[in-house]
Amino acid sequence: MRYFLVVLFSALCHTILARGLQDNPVFYDLERRLVRLEDRQFSESQNLEHRMLEMEVQLGTQQEDDKYTPLKLEPNFYEVDGAKVIRLPPSENMKLIERLEKLEKNWEKDLEEKISKFTSKYDNLAERFSVVEDQVKGNLNAELEEKIRIPGSNYKWIGSKHYYIEHENQLTWFAALSKCGMLNGKLASLQNEEEWSAITDHLEADKSYWIDINDILEEGEYVSGLSSQIAPFLKWEAREPNNLILENSSEDCVELRRDYNHYMNDIVCSERNYYICELNI
Repeated sequence: MRYFLVVLFSALCHTILARGLQDNPVFYDLERRLVRLEDRQFSESQNLEHRMLEMEVQLGTQQEDDKYTPLKLEPNFYEVDGAKVIRLPPSENMKLIERLEKLEKNWEKDLEEKISKFTSKYDNLAERFSVVEDQVKGNLNAELEEKIRIPGSNYKWIGSKHYYIEHENQLTWFAALSKCGMLNGKLASLQNEEEWSAITDHLEADKSYWIDINDILEEGEYVSGLSSQIAPFLKWEAREPNNLILENSSEDCVELRRDYNHYMNDIVCSERNYYICELNI
């Protein structure tokens, strides 16, 4: 009865292990190797039985008075789901379990080492990336400083951009557009209320300033510069835009008008105003 329980327990362990590990490639390989080992043991056992039978035959022929009686050998395998499985003694079962535990520990150790190496490589890459990022930022800052040191310009950081505000010389809108281009910039392109508020804090109250907004190409369609990009932000004085026609010229360019608290006003492009340049980055 005890022997039967051992056999049953071994079969149950094998079935549980087979089902529990079949989805893991590493343990699937282990199981495949164990099956090969079991097949080899089964084959060796069969060969051993065959040799023992041959010995019995030889003994039977040598002993004339003894009647040959073949030994009854119990099959050294049992079946699980129709498959032959080697029956191992309890000590062998324990050895198999110990080997499985050892393999599992080795696998865990190997996995930990690989994770450690991967983490080390990741930290290395992160450090190198940080160095490269600092170098790129340094190069960009150097390039920006070079642009700011253009002779005849004095760009200042206002709000979120670099601006050059001309307080001394007045130009037409087109001349101001060209002048800003010569200074590696463009006429100021205000994007929102915050930028308008930041720049107007630096304007002189009695002066008007050109910005890039205009409707030269299409009446009533206000764009930035000479592009087709719609102006993202407009802050008109209450009576504007009125598009007055003066001496056969319509008001197609936009200024920040002095007597409107630097709210926007449309005016003839040939008028002369001070201007605001925005640094190209």
